[in-house]
Amino acid sequence: MMHDIREPLYLVAPFLERIFPRRKIIRRVDRLYEVSNKLLDAKCSKPGEGIMTMMLKHPELSGNNFSIIT
Repeated sequence: MMHDIREPLYLVAPFLERIFPRRKIIRRVDRLYEVSNKLLDAKCSKPGEGIMTMMLKHPELSGNNFSIIT
């Protein structure tokens, strides 16, 4: 996905995104965002012994800190 996002033509001319939106990439990023939020919700409701649970237990780290896209 990162290869698609950093398409050289769109990096040189970012206005092309408004003219020719890359809908497939937008859907993939949206899906990744949904999956990551579901994972965070699952970890908050059923904590385990993993690194994510440990990081979520600290009050200075909220779900917004872990979201991929805010």
